[in-house]
Formats: sequence, structure tokens, C-alpha cells
Amino acid sequence: MQINEAAIIDAAIKEIEAPEWGATEQLLKVHKVVYEGDKPKVLRVDMNSNVEHAIVYFPVVNKRFYFAMYVTKDAQLEARGLFTLAYHAVYLKVNSRELSFDELAAMTKLKSTGGWNKGDTIKNLKVPQRWSAFFVESNPEPDEFERKLDKLLSVLETDIEGLVTLKANATTWIQVASEMHNGNSMIGGYNLSAPLLKRLAALEIEIDFDICAAGNLFKEEDMEGL
Repeated sequence: MQINEAAIIDAAIKEIEAPEWGATEQLLKVHKVVYEGDKPKVLRVDMNSNVEHAIVYFPVVNKRFYFAMYVTKDAQLEARGLFTLAYHAVYLKVNSRELSFDELAAMTKLKSTGGWNKGDTIKNLKVPQRWSAFFVESNPEPDEFERKLDKLLSVLETDIEGLVTLKANATTWIQVASEMHNGNSMIGGYNLSAPLLKRLAALEIEIDFDICAAGNLFKEEDMEGL
């Protein structure tokens, strides 16, 4: 059956505007969806990662984590309630006090998605940077941590020689920066499968986790039984 993405979005928005699931009501009591005009803003629709459901992602006002609405991929197109998805930035980070951004970029075929030179003043920071930086982020969209890491490793594996050169000349690692919803103080965590661990080991690269719990607690009456 051909699934219409617009119909999936309509079903997800209908559940936000007139909740039928307790999970939706619970979240909307403590946080608001970002609106674009008179409709909730949609960041992404994932049609492929789940066999039975599409996932519609919405931004949350003043937060980096997301709302995720699961909608059945059948004739009913039934929304199954609103949940949260943690924000994960998963990227290669290279720092050097001696080399410039251009010198770091010249060591690899990997395409930079950000960075700066030593001495630059970065947006929102008034103090000049003490080192140059080079970033590669393969998937900035809302997605699960494991899929983001998998995609980043696939990119890094296209230029192992360049990665070796970067590691030999600058501080090089994979950075994970996460913001998770602190709804009931059970923020969840990460899964590193055996295949992912083997790929990390093959690249001989470190991975660092920066974790933040943010957002409002669920209402006390909604915490009973959790």
C-alpha cells in the first residue's frame, strides 16, 4: 500500500491538536510544540526505520530534544501517542593549538560541516578560541543515537588514511552531545552494539559523551505508577 506522507503528518497533527492518548496529554501539559503559522512545525518524517509505523518529529519550544509521534502505516493511519526523542549531535571533532582550520582540512578528504581558527570569536562566546577546530557531522536531523553513529562511522571509513593523519597531528575524537527530557528522572541512555564497537576499535578513535537532562517534570498526578 502506498503511504501518503502528507496524510501521516495530518494524523500526527490531529493527535497534537485533539489528544486521544494519555502520553500526548502528559507531555503537552509540561511542554509546547513549536508552531509555524497556525500548525505545529514538522522537522522530519521517518518512513523507513520502523516497519509498522512512520515517525513524525516536532521541535519543542526552547528545548533541543524533540517530540516524536508514531503513526501506523496502514489504512487507518492511527497516531499512537506522543513521545520524546533525545537530541543527539554525533560528530568528529578535531582540535589543534598549532594548526589552522585550513591546515586540518587539507589532511583529509572528509568534508567539514563546521569549525574555526585559533583566535576566532565564536557566536555567543566573547572570548577568542584557544585552538583551531574542524568538525564533521553526517546527520544533524532528529534521529536515534545508534543510527547517527552508524552514519558518521560510514563517512569516516571513506577516508581512513586522512583520519590517521588527523589523529597523528591533532586531538581527534568522536563527540556526542545529548539533551534528554527529564520528564520522570529516567532519562534513558545509549546502546553501543558489538558491530559499532568493532568499527570504533578498527578506527582506533575515542568517543566522548556530554549528557544534559533538560525540560519540565511531568505533573505529579501523571507520575503515579511510573
